[in-house]
Amino acid sequence: MEIPKVSVIVPVYNAEKYLFQCISSVLAQTYTSFELLLIDYGSFDQSGIICDGYATGDPRVRVLYMQEGCLYSALNLGINESRGELLFFMECDGWMESDCLKTIVYEIGDAEILCFSDVYFFNDGCVHVLSSGVSICDNRQEVEKEILHKLCNKPKPGHNYFSCLWDKVFRGNIVREHGIRFVDKLPAWGEEIFLWRYCLKTSSMKTISAVIYNHRVLDLGMYPKRMSPDTSFFICLALEDINCHISYEPLVAYNKVRMQKVIAEGIVGDISWYHRPRAFLRAISLCWRLKLNFPLYHLFKVMLEISGVCREE
Repeated sequence: MEIPKVSVIVPVYNAEKYLFQCISSVLAQTYTSFELLLIDYGSFDQSGIICDGYATGDPRVRVLYMQEGCLYSALNLGINESRGELLFFMECDGWMESDCLKTIVYEIGDAEILCFSDVYFFNDGCVHVLSSGVSICDNRQEVEKEILHKLCNKPKPGHNYFSCLWDKVFRGNIVREHGIRFVDKLPAWGEEIFLWRYCLKTSSMKTISAVIYNHRVLDLGMYPKRMSPDTSFFICLALEDINCHISYEPLVAYNKVRMQKVIAEGIVGDISWYHRPRAFLRAISLCWRLKLNFPLYHLFKVMLEISGVCREE
């Protein structure tokens, strides 16, 4: 039996404080058939020097540099350069348990995606173990039901299971053969859209309870607090396309509610929308086409704001 290689892909940005723990945890794995890809996408601290130091001492470590880029373009570069049968997207401030990769290779079997549990470490000292449960899905319908279950049963308030990469492992051949990549320069939802597009190409999923990864909760200011109208529209259109490939109606309905919320939050929360009647009209047409039940009072509020802006001009 051929031993599968795991490609551990780590996007690096100004992480000198955490890189030693991150990289050392990978090199200390009891399972040794892996490659570690460190993609530095514009760090201006000592991150690059640290990465080069590890690459010099271990042939399994490769360092790639991007003069200009973002998180998703770095992840895409990692995919393009990877050679492993399994893909593990790791954070530059996270770290693995010593038997992480061994557990993954042993447990994944014939599954096309493996999910596992992890530990969240917060700045205030709080520690939470987020268990993903235990399940085995061996057909398309069961995978869709499990996705809805994971989306609806959040281990903690506000946690979106489908916005995390670090607690899942993917098949490299599926990603490469279907050209599944992250949307470059998308400021939000990039991980989730990638996960959806990957899962649409799978018919098996396995979830284990093993706690093998540690996630450090930091606010590094990598994402904008609010999405632009164009981003909101793109996310809704992406979810619309995803829904076209889903047969489990409760999951389709769930995504439609999420599309409604994305548009509503954009209109109510971002004042720049009130200054852009074209964006408002585009939101109405999108709601109409997607058959979303959009709250009318939101529309009236926007109409009043637009009329006020027009009078002032």
